Amino acid sequence: MTTELRAQLAMARAFEPIDLEAPIPIGEVPTPALLLDYDAFERNLDRMASHLARHGKSARPHAKTHKCPIIARRQLERGAIGVCAAKVSEALVLRNAGVAPVLITSPITDIARARCVFEMAGTGPGLQLVVDSAKGVACLEAAGAGTDLRLEVLIDLDPRMGRTGVREPADAIALAARIGASPVLDLVGVQHYCGHVMHIDGHAARREQSHAHWHRALETVSRLRDEGHRIDVVSGGGTGTFDIDTELPPITD
Repeated sequence: MTTELRAQLAMARAFEPIDLEAPIPIGEVPTPALLLDYDAFERNLDRMASHLARHGKSARPHAKTHKCPIIARRQLERGAIGVCAAKVSEALVLRNAGVAPVLITSPITDIARARCVFEMAGTGPGLQLVVDSAKGVACLEAAGAGTDLRLEVLIDLDPRMGRTGVREPADAIALAARIGASPVLDLVGVQHYCGHVMHIDGHAARREQSHAHWHRALETVSRLRDEGHRIDVVSGGGTGTFDIDTELPPITD
């Protein structure tokens, strides 16, 4: 299936809830299905919003955990500054449902997906994405050539996971300079997500590891700012470290 066809299918998906005349018994619900304890959901939304407000941080929850525009809307209504999407197709569904802002958290390096991103950006504001290579920057520039659009991007920092992201400060500075010379991209911040830290047993051990990774990332942030680059957003953390990473003042969400 081509990227273009995936995009068409994503935009065509229904997302509004359907009221049933009678509830379906739980034992008869076809799987896979999302079953939500609404009262617990509301309590969790309130708890997270209250915690972040006390620490002066913003929420940017990741929609990959629920893949549901309705839930994303409720998170935004509770004060989230935006939501995240792992893939372009997920971002398409969210945007089609009126969810914004959306941050695409995986770097894009192929022209078809890059073109989809620019098509989405042309429908309205509130779309951001991460980059981690000059190849990705060049791909986005090729897709945006001939448009009057500019995309806001964050540099993806690798917290020693070896999956995506820039690891060394010098490489981040070089990438920031490359973005700064781009006719279609604007650097606005960094993304630093330590997924491998979220499930470390014991709060103290998890805190130690998370802060160690963050201190390295914040050194890179400091050097980027010293070079004159705009770093308004320092985004990261997760459910496993929501009560740990809020201790660090430079983190914004």
